[in-house]
Amino acid sequence: MKRLIAASLTITLCISSYAQVEKNNDEEISFSTDEKKILLDFPDDVYLVKGKVESVGSMTSDEGKILTITILSEKVFKEIVSTLKYKMVSNGWENTMEMNMEKEALLMYSKNNNSTTITVALADNKTQISYFVTVVK
Repeated sequence: MKRLIAASLTITLCISSYAQVEKNNDEEISFSTDEKKILLDFPDDVYLVKGKVESVGSMTSDEGKILTITILSEKVFKEIVSTLKYKMVSNGWENTMEMNMEKEALLMYSKNNNSTTITVALADNKTQISYFVTVVK
């Protein structure tokens, strides 16, 4: 399970596919783990590392969307971090924070009031890349 916290609303997303609609302060909020839809909705300018999609999730409201994707890759950790940094900046994202340790990295970007947080971690000789993207309407 993945847990997201958006404003004062806590959302738990399961890996199985579902869609749900809730009302919160007269605002309609929908949740989904439909992999095909989320990948289609994912911003083109956020570089996705090639690999096996482990989990996806989305929350949509009148204000915008929060999209999450976790990918498991066979690529080398340092190569992934280097490529992500290059591609995100090349796609017009501003790097707002970066922490890079031996087996973990945190990269944060902003662009046009949108934000992307990417975590990269080495696990069992594979690299896990998790994206948390906020897209404002």
